[in-house]
Amino acid sequence: VEMALSAARQRTGEFPLCATDLDFVKALAVPAEGPPLTLRFSSNLDGRGFEISSSASEDPAPRVLHVRGQLAGNSGVTPPPDTDLGALRAA
Repeated sequence: VEMALSAARQRTGEFPLCATDLDFVKALAVPAEGPPLTLRFSSNLDGRGFEISSSASEDPAPRVLHVRGQLAGNSGVTPPPDTDLGALRAA
């Protein structure tokens, strides 16, 4: 998700941004050995929808989809209240 936010900030200059409507399709497991993975961030034409996928660098196809979602400006989003970690630990 940070990859998507960073790519959008670089492209649009907007800050802050938030990711919404996230769909985690498949976890990204980085193998300890073997060929490195190539990650791809792609966005739709309006620049808001995005996908992150991976492939083994030796074989760019097929790609594995990991997450898709939407990016939005954060100006109208109310942040969640601060969480009292001490109270959570005591519970």
